[in-house]
Amino acid sequence: MKIEIGATINASWEDTDFLLLELNDRLNHDDNLSFSGWDRRDVSIEEATMIHHPRGDVKKKISFDDDPMITISAFSNSTGSVVLPAGNAWSVVLNEPGAGNFGVMESGSSGCGWFNEDGRIIGTHSLGQQTSCVSERTYIAGRFFPSWNGNGTPDSRLRDWLGASINPNTMDCMVHPFIEGSEVLCTDPETYTLINNMPCAKTVTWRVEPANLFASPGSGNGVTASLWGNATSSGPATLIYTLSAEGCNDAEVEYDLFVGRPCTFELHSFPTEICIGEQGETFLNLFEDCLGNYSSIEWDFYGAISGYGYDNKGRYAGITTGYGYVCVTVTNDCGSKEVCDRILVKDCGGGFGFRNTSSKSGAAEFKVDVFPNPANEIIEVACSGYTPGTRIAASLISMDGKVVREVEEYSHNFKVNMADLPSGLYVLQLNADGVIYHEKIVKL
Repeated sequence: MKIEIGATINASWEDTDFLLLELNDRLNHDDNLSFSGWDRRDVSIEEATMIHHPRGDVKKKISFDDDPMITISAFSNSTGSVVLPAGNAWSVVLNEPGAGNFGVMESGSSGCGWFNEDGRIIGTHSLGQQTSCVSERTYIAGRFFPSWNGNGTPDSRLRDWLGASINPNTMDCMVHPFIEGSEVLCTDPETYTLINNMPCAKTVTWRVEPANLFASPGSGNGVTASLWGNATSSGPATLIYTLSAEGCNDAEVEYDLFVGRPCTFELHSFPTEICIGEQGETFLNLFEDCLGNYSSIEWDFYGAISGYGYDNKGRYAGITTGYGYVCVTVTNDCGSKEVCDRILVKDCGGGFGFRNTSSKSGAAEFKVDVFPNPANEIIEVACSGYTPGTRIAASLISMDGKVVREVEEYSHNFKVNMADLPSGLYVLQLNADGVIYHEKIVKL
């Protein structure tokens, strides 16, 4: 019976103390993983390296043995019971005085690989045994060679799971199959290639999903695929290679790409109706799977508004009555897509003069004078008709929507320094306990 948690037990055999697990979740090349090679031949081993992970820790322990490996006749535990039969185990002594070996194998390292001089697994760690010398320790590993045929059944041997129909003697380190090619596909042909050194890939086919995004064929055979996009469609797509071989389950390798120019994004601007001198905000809702690794975002404000945008958000201000427009252009390697919002700017009374934009009681008595206007350096703000101690927050806003000064006062009379600001038109916004006023300021 197979036990499944994060992996499935496919085979095991007590006589070499091995256990072969198959991961339940598919791995990807992006995980930067590779698979160890192995050597199943019955040959002598001149040196070995052990890479282990005691008690499930990360693989940070490495031990070395430069002496020829010893095949032991049999290994028995402290009670005299035979644990590993004759010929089924390797034996090394580490930290032996005068020998070219060093390192230890901590408790809990069982199952780690013993690698030969070619970097291939030739055994799996089983246990360690203390010698008479305190600093020396003898370690035992089940040999890969007898584990290949095991006890003669698929659930007790390695050959059914690692050898397939080709049944090789050795296998070098294997990198997970991956696909090389452009992440953004336009209308010109691009070549995509499956890079694979796994042992079970005799037949290779490929397909694309969804096929309607492509003007090229949507499926084919072999490790290379020539693809080009449909000029009238765009969106995310997947190239899928299927690897098939006798004795192995089919495996699929996927590659996500984007076909064509950006296809969908949303622009949200609020409010869409403002008064002269008031501000609004806008932001771009980017659907990452529908942009194709965009290279730039460009903002444009024109008509009755001015503003600025950076990355996926911006601000705008009304400068005259009529309609203004916020437009955003997103560009990738295949082209651009533009989306716009329309903003209505109204004269709410008095042009840029101070006005109440709140229905709060007592707001009508609040009055403000600004002088001088136009100004060279300093403007003075004098407020009257408000409750003493009222917090007054002042913001000076440029015509591109940027807040260039902020002042917070509890006094009826305060100053705003404009000396270092460029000449031009500005809007002074006052917030007196939630009541909003605006005034046009000209900087000489």
